[in-house]
Amino acid sequence: MSGERTETLRFPTNLDREHMLVRLGAIRESARTAGIDEISGFFEGVENMSIGRLAVSVISALEWLEANPTYPAYAKKLSIVAMNLKNLK
Repeated sequence: MSGERTETLRFPTNLDREHMLVRLGAIRESARTAGIDEISGFFEGVENMSIGRLAVSVISALEWLEANPTYPAYAKKLSIVAMNLKNLK
């Protein structure tokens, strides 16, 4: 996730499902590696989630992060995905 350091919340707003799944998979693996089971757990099996379930997982993870502000990098990455949920088909 090296190129994401300069990414702002303004961009990108045109992610499709495939790109969102790639990002969510990367978030899951990063959280798993860091031992943050609460975050990685939201995205177990994300590749096979329905649109509704995927959206609920993203929003639930953001709510959890809001209550646990120790992980701002994850909140930023998830906010970018959340802005793109309207593109899910």
